[in-house]
Amino acid sequence: DIMLEAGAVAGAIVCLVVGASCRPPPRESCPARVARDVLAGGAANAFTSAVLNPMDVCKTRMQAEVRREGLAATHTGVRGSFAMLYGSRGLRGLWMPGLTATMIREMANTGARTGLYVAVRDVMKTAGGADPDCDAGLLVKAAAASATGSLGALVSNPLDVVKVRLLADSTRYSSTIGAYPRLMIDEGMAGAFRGLVPNVLRGAFIAVGEVACYDHSKHVLRDFLELQEGFFLHACASLVTGVCATTVAAPFDMIKTRTMNEHVAAGTSADVLLHTMAIEGPQALFRGWVPAYFRLGPHALICFTVLEQIRRFIGLDYI
Repeated sequence: DIMLEAGAVAGAIVCLVVGASCRPPPRESCPARVARDVLAGGAANAFTSAVLNPMDVCKTRMQAEVRREGLAATHTGVRGSFAMLYGSRGLRGLWMPGLTATMIREMANTGARTGLYVAVRDVMKTAGGADPDCDAGLLVKAAAASATGSLGALVSNPLDVVKVRLLADSTRYSSTIGAYPRLMIDEGMAGAFRGLVPNVLRGAFIAVGEVACYDHSKHVLRDFLELQEGFFLHACASLVTGVCATTVAAPFDMIKTRTMNEHVAAGTSADVLLHTMAIEGPQALFRGWVPAYFRLGPHALICFTVLEQIRRFIGLDYI
């Protein structure tokens, strides 16, 4: 049952966070500290994505639908898509598709993207000869976020394929856990890494729009507007982050969705891009921006405020 799967995964994540909150040893090793960073990033994103899963379902189905002249679109907009999904199966039809896959994907993808960011940023900063106590600067933050975002997308690509397919069609696999070996058996490595190029590009760009933007917005708000570290500062920086992340990620998200959802698109990512541009025009690359923002805007607001609190809870500093 989908609810049992989702509950088991959520419970495992909570147990990991509570376990990590135990006081670390006085001389904690660097790998152990980075592991707690990764756990905090993954847990905060998994929680937030689970809350906002209806927006992801709506966005994915709008993007996966290929529109042709003379054929009526099923998902004509945010309101129509929501009404259709709710009318078919109620709240379960909105919330449950791909929920378990979403949480598993977030633990791997954003665990690496957000969790490794601070360590990579600090290494890049000191490698450039900067004072460890000074701000890293926007370029260093963007480079660090791009690196961790690309890595997160790379390692989680098979998880993303399953997530996209279950969001687009919740009956595609009999269970989420069984979907991963089924994917490898049926399609091998080629299927598991389908859509890798747009996924990695999206991961890099969205990491810059999210993590680097959040980090730098905090710096500007704290140092120039003299806001104090706390919830209000985290919330203000998160609001800026939501708009940036949604806009820079939209074209890559569109191509990634269609490439991974093999029933609606075939060929390489470049083929999908050219086909979409030729048939539907460049505006199609930003289809689903509104539900994507309604997901990423609140996602940034919830996720980064929760992330900062989880970091403090398990003994880490604020970002």
